[in-house]
Amino acid sequence: MIPVAPVAPVSLSAADVRVRIDGRAIIDGVDMQVDAGSVVGLVGPNGSGKSTLLRALVGLGPRHQGSVHLGDLALESLSARRRARLVAFVAQEEEMPSDLLVHEYVALGRLPHARPWSMGRARDDRAVDKALDAVGMAALAHSPVDNLSGGERRRVVLARGLAQDCGLVVLDEPTNHLDIRHQLELLGLLRRQGRTILMAMHDLNLAAAVCDRVYVLHEGKVLAHGAPEVALSVEVLAEVFGVQAFRLENVATGRTHLVFEDTLARVPRGEETK
Repeated sequence: MIPVAPVAPVSLSAADVRVRIDGRAIIDGVDMQVDAGSVVGLVGPNGSGKSTLLRALVGLGPRHQGSVHLGDLALESLSARRRARLVAFVAQEEEMPSDLLVHEYVALGRLPHARPWSMGRARDDRAVDKALDAVGMAALAHSPVDNLSGGERRRVVLARGLAQDCGLVVLDEPTNHLDIRHQLELLGLLRRQGRTILMAMHDLNLAAAVCDRVYVLHEGKVLAHGAPEVALSVEVLAEVFGVQAFRLENVATGRTHLVFEDTLARVPRGEETK
């Protein structure tokens, strides 16, 4: 396996971030601290504002109030090029130009580092090769992107983000379209990168397993945050997701897993037809 070159991790801090769309508060006073080198998860029900918040934090969406810093640098003080050297954003859904090969698409991640007429340098080629190798897509480097499955596309999009060589990688639902094997491989890969990772996730067990800290977003506000066992307490899960949660220990690994039941009244077993 080609080793991935180390990249200095970059912290992110946000204070009182607010986003309004059509006069309605979508993000309402969010504070967040993502320490350099940490893996932080953002969870919440559909419509809670996760994608809107992520885009605001990286300068790709509106932010009507509040401050965001990458390291010691205010986000608004950075040019688009400088920002793209510090933070890579991997969206939930990405359009791929149909006329590109896989390695050509991943090479787009090198644009923030390129000088005019300089693409195709050996350094760029190495970064692309390393990124494709890291996500297990090196064998398809010369395949058209149109021939990829949904899961393969997801891994190629991640490779483009890794090839960008940023200290902070922000991902919106990175395991979307992936089977369980590739979900676990991807999350393990992200942990091994040594970069700062901030990602929106819908699978609470995966968030608890891989993240150092978790932020729970509910109706545009952070309702809870902290270590997974704190942020994803049974009380928080009941309030935010409307489910009853139980913590069960896996006797094989010793790890705790969440098991869910909805909070709606049930007909007792055996009485459904009475």
